[in-house]
Amino acid sequence: MKIEINHCGFTYIVETPNDDLTTDEMFDIFTGLLIQLGYQQQSINEAIKELADDTN
Repeated sequence: MKIEINHCGFTYIVETPNDDLTTDEMFDIFTGLLIQLGYQQQSINEAIKELADDTN
C-alpha cells in the first residue's frame, strides 16, 4: 500500500510491503501522517473520539 500526501509544497509518503493491514496499523499510519502535517496528537485523539461518538 502507498499513501502520498502533498501539502504546502511538501510530499509525505508511507509505503507498506503488503496491503492487508489491521485497523490499528492503519490508524498508526494515518496518525503519523497527520503529525508530519503539523497536527498535534491531542487534536487527532479528540477528532477520533468525536467521530466514534457520532456513530453511536
